[in-house]
Amino acid sequence: MDQKRFNPTMFKFAREERGLSQKDLAHELDIQQSSVCKYEAGDMIPTTESLKKMCDFFGYQKDFFFQDDLPVYSGLVFHRKRASLGAKERLRLEAEARLRVMDVLYLFRKKRIESNVIPRMNREPEEMAQALRKYWNVNDGPIDNVTKLLEDNHIAILSFPFKTAELDGFVLNLDNIICIALNNDGCFPPDRQRFTLCHELAHALLHQNVFPDKEIEKQADTFAAEFLAPQSAIENDLALPLTFERLEQLKRKWKMSMASFVVRAHNTKKIPDVVYRRIMMFMSSRGLRKHEPECGLVPEMPTLLNNLIQEFFTETQDALSRLKLSESRFKDRYPEIKIGGLSEMSVGKE
Repeated sequence: MDQKRFNPTMFKFAREERGLSQKDLAHELDIQQSSVCKYEAGDMIPTTESLKKMCDFFGYQKDFFFQDDLPVYSGLVFHRKRASLGAKERLRLEAEARLRVMDVLYLFRKKRIESNVIPRMNREPEEMAQALRKYWNVNDGPIDNVTKLLEDNHIAILSFPFKTAELDGFVLNLDNIICIALNNDGCFPPDRQRFTLCHELAHALLHQNVFPDKEIEKQADTFAAEFLAPQSAIENDLALPLTFERLEQLKRKWKMSMASFVVRAHNTKKIPDVVYRRIMMFMSSRGLRKHEPECGLVPEMPTLLNNLIQEFFTETQDALSRLKLSESRFKDRYPEIKIGGLSEMSVGKE
C-alpha cells in the first residue's frame, strides 16, 4: 500500500462524521487506539485488514481514503452559534458537510459548471441583493421557489438532518462553488428555511474568513430580507395597520415569516418603537414567535444533486465507484434516487 496515497485527513473526517472519539473508533474497529492516532497523524499506514474494517464500518469504498481532501472554506467555523453546539457536534456537522461536498465537486466538474454569482465590489448588503436579483433576472415580486432559483444558478444545497435544533444551516465554499448545508430535521418551517438559504448565501457573497459578530449577522439578515422582498416592492404592503390578518396575507404572498414583516416595518420607520414592541409582545404571548400559522407554505425540496446523479449514472455500481460510497451509504445520502442495478450491479464506464 502506498503511504503517499493514504490520506489521514479523510480518515479523520470519516471519524468525526460519526461523532466518535479516537478511543471510541478504536473500539468499533477492534484495533488499538494508538493505531487510530498514528493513522490520523500520517505516521502509520492501515493494514489491509484494518482498511477493510474502515470501509465496512464507515460505508465508504477503499478509494475514499486515498483521495485528496478539499480546501473548503466552512462558514460553521466562524458561525456565532457554533459555541452552543459543542465541539463534538460542530466537528460532526462540518465533517459530514465536507464529505458531501466531495460529491458536489465530482458532479460539478463532470458537468463543467460553477456557481453563477457576481462579486461584491464594495456593495452594501441591500445593493448586493438587488444586483443579484437583477443578474438572475428575477422580477420585483415574490420568489416562488428560492431553492429552485439557487439551484438553477448552481448553488448546491446539501439538505440533511443535523440532529440538533441549534443550527439552521451554514455555508461552504470551494473552487467557485457555493454549497449551503441546510438542516432538514423538520424543526424549521418553510419560511425559515427560505430565509436561511438567503442568509447563508449572503455569507458566501459578503463575508469570507471574518469573525462573526452581531454586525455580520445583521448584514446577512439584511441581504436575505431584501433579496426575498425588495423594499421598493414591499413598500405598499407594509402600510398600516399591520393587523394579524394582514401579516398572514403578507406571509402567504412573500413566503416570509410574519415576524419578519414587523421587523421590516420597524427598520424602515413604518411603525414606531412602541408599536413594534406591542406587536412583538402580542405575538410572544400567543406563542407566535416560535410557531406561526403555516399559511399554506410547503417545504421546498432540493433536486440539483439528485438530477445530476441520475443524468450521469445509469448503473448503481458506477455511481458507487465514482462517488466512493457503499450501497447503504448511497441510499442514506440519496434516498429518493432510483438507479438501475441495485441488485444486479455492473460496473459502468466514464
